[in-house]
Amino acid sequence: MAYWYTKFGTTTIGQVSPVHDISLPSRAQGIETIGGAVDEYGSEVAPVAIPYRVTVHGEEIANTLGTIASKVATIRALMGKRDKLYRKVDGTSDTQWADARLIDMAMNRDGSQQLAVPYTLSFLVYSPVWSGTSVVTSAALGTEPATVLEVYNGGNAQVRNPIITITAATNAITNVTLTANDETSISWAGTLASAKDLVIDCGAQTIRNDGADAYAGVTLNSGHTVAYWVGLGATATTTLTITRTAGGSDVVGKVKVSYYEGWY
Repeated sequence: MAYWYTKFGTTTIGQVSPVHDISLPSRAQGIETIGGAVDEYGSEVAPVAIPYRVTVHGEEIANTLGTIASKVATIRALMGKRDKLYRKVDGTSDTQWADARLIDMAMNRDGSQQLAVPYTLSFLVYSPVWSGTSVVTSAALGTEPATVLEVYNGGNAQVRNPIITITAATNAITNVTLTANDETSISWAGTLASAKDLVIDCGAQTIRNDGADAYAGVTLNSGHTVAYWVGLGATATTTLTITRTAGGSDVVGKVKVSYYEGWY
């Protein structure tokens, strides 16, 4: 997959004579030991080593010196800031983003081309994967205690930061267990009142009950075998099962999974 970097925050990156670094970042390495090393990831895909550097060469051009001065000032004002770095995939309208900080900037002026100012921007990227299309998958709470959602990630990278929102119906919910992929098994004990939301942020590994911290009720069960909470497989459908105690089948009750497709 090829792409061009297009924006940092709301500022467009100049696309005149672009040269963009689209290399894949390095992966986390094993642990060095006396006389060798240990590959702690075994058969798993090693995670991206973050932060990693991305270099983007662009150029600003204008018809007047005043306009070029204004364009260059806008670029220079970005130095040191943290924001979303955007890239556009070739041949599509798809845009992806990652959290990044602009840490270096080089500019060289050519006296024979005063209305053109080339520059090189160096970013540190802090997101392990790039976020693509925003997806929401939801299901109504049925009369059975278990609700199953089929969640598809169309990207080529696993997504480990979905947000799962459970809304109680006409009755309170007193316990929730989340399972997925034969590797996730997390239980929450507490009371979710009627029409209130229980928000499970898998990336931050937090649970909030009607906006209040509810992590004290979390248990990682014996069937939970990974460091992350939920992983949505690359180009795959993940089956999430939410099992609850109490809670009716009113249409107000539902389960919603929100996430961005993941890309390298």
